[in-house]
Amino acid sequence: KTWKTYEKAFINLVQQDGKIGIKHLLQSIILYFQKRHPEQTKFVATFMKLLVCDQNVFSEEFIINFYHKKSKLDKSCALYDRKLEKAFRGNIESFVKWLE
Repeated sequence: KTWKTYEKAFINLVQQDGKIGIKHLLQSIILYFQKRHPEQTKFVATFMKLLVCDQNVFSEEFIINFYHKKSKLDKSCALYDRKLEKAFRGNIESFVKWLE
């Protein structure tokens, strides 16, 4: 619901971080859904569709590679949590299958 409100701020932060910024954004989304608001996980696939297909925040390739563990997120980042990433992959499975 509130993505539109903060979208520009997030995109600016990602751009300032360079190549690693997009990984940090995904890590913060993972934390939001898996740790802070687990009751919202039913909306993960819809939210990711918005970010990938409608607003081009993430590329399809980036999300597919993340899902299949071909690309890793930033392990040195304070946002890194392997267990939450695994749970998030389960939540985006239907979306990734649709993308493929």
